[in-house]
Amino acid sequence: MDSMHFLLSGHAGYVAGAFVVAFAALGIELALLARRARAARQLAAPRDDIPR
Repeated sequence: MDSMHFLLSGHAGYVAGAFVVAFAALGIELALLARRARAARQLAAPRDDIPR
């Protein structure tokens, strides 16, 4: 069985679903990494509201 027949068979939904899940997990991971990096930058930045 060649690859095109496999993709066009009844398993196409499973293949597409696996790609959707993988890309969704990748997007969530990137969003969490960006949020963590932004929080770290804010903590490392000098703040003006702290009296010295």
